[in-house]
Amino acid sequence: MTPFQPVSDPLAMPVGALAIHHDPVQSGASIRAAASAMAEAGLHSILVAEGPRLVGLLDESAMLVALAQGLDPNSPVDAVMDPDPVLIQPHMTGAEALRIFNSTDRRAIAVVDVMGNAIGVLTPSRLFHPQRLPYRPQVVGGLATPFGVYLTNGVVSGGAKGLALASAGAALFTTFFVAMLVVVGLANLFGLDVANVQVQSGMNFASTLLFLVGLRAIPLSGTHGAEHMVVHAIERGEELTLDVVRRMPRVHPRCGTNIAVGAMIFLGIFSWKLIPDDSLRLLIALLTTVFLWKPVGSFVQFFFTTKPPTDAQLMSGINAGRELISASERSRKLTGGPFNRFLASGILHVMFGATAAQFVAYGVLWLLNPSGSWRVL
Repeated sequence: MTPFQPVSDPLAMPVGALAIHHDPVQSGASIRAAASAMAEAGLHSILVAEGPRLVGLLDESAMLVALAQGLDPNSPVDAVMDPDPVLIQPHMTGAEALRIFNSTDRRAIAVVDVMGNAIGVLTPSRLFHPQRLPYRPQVVGGLATPFGVYLTNGVVSGGAKGLALASAGAALFTTFFVAMLVVVGLANLFGLDVANVQVQSGMNFASTLLFLVGLRAIPLSGTHGAEHMVVHAIERGEELTLDVVRRMPRVHPRCGTNIAVGAMIFLGIFSWKLIPDDSLRLLIALLTTVFLWKPVGSFVQFFFTTKPPTDAQLMSGINAGRELISASERSRKLTGGPFNRFLASGILHVMFGATAAQFVAYGVLWLLNPSGSWRVL
């Protein structure tokens, strides 16, 4: 089923899949602005919210009454909205919505999550001939793993699960470990003094560069590119098909690569002893990081941490996206709190995988017992 194909039994579908999802008008906006938003979205009713929290529903009949009474179009929408609309949650079925319509005689029902956050509007016509419009979770994050793409909105997820997320951390550490081994091997081959501070700085830079080259070489970078492309498609409300997703960019502004690059820029400049004054060095480090972390991060994403994905990698991302959208349509919550979003991000799994790989590396080095100049960890 494509996102635009009519569903065969709308009464059995979750309301989250039947509702028209839209960004609510904010409380305090003018009636004129609300009318413009309603017209642009092709809606007869529109939600009104304070931040994400629903505070009312505005429909065309209320606007007609306001117009007939000579109310100033620049008056706040709060003056004409229904402050007590009928509510329904996205996990409920179309049949339950039908019962609510029959018992309330309302022309529109506001769809909210369990926290009262605005999601969309459900009208009776959606129960007769709904077309599955592209649903767009408000915030989508994800990870690339050796076993496919993982996507989440902070409440529900799609794609890779559990140990697959941990394998991403193991793959990243292993790539960096191999890069360090190669650099240490070359340093010993050319007889460099690895105890020298300047040599160590050069080796650290070389290890980081070789790590990035290694990332580009392994399949994980293709999966990373697929993850970004699918996230772009979801956030733009596009249909998740190969032809559409292939057109999406590989660079994403919220990628963790940008954060890592920003940290490296700041620490690199702040530790640069050629600037003796600590306060001046801190200021230069902060200003340089603010101006360069995104452009340099985008450069690193494009040339190192992502590459054009294969069709199989794209399909992994597309399937994860479809699974996420399906779960989002049935979710009782629109978004989670900061702690829940952190847990859902997969960062803890990645840290676990990287730590486990590090213990394995320690074990190998302990068994081999290399000389001091060959020690990597």
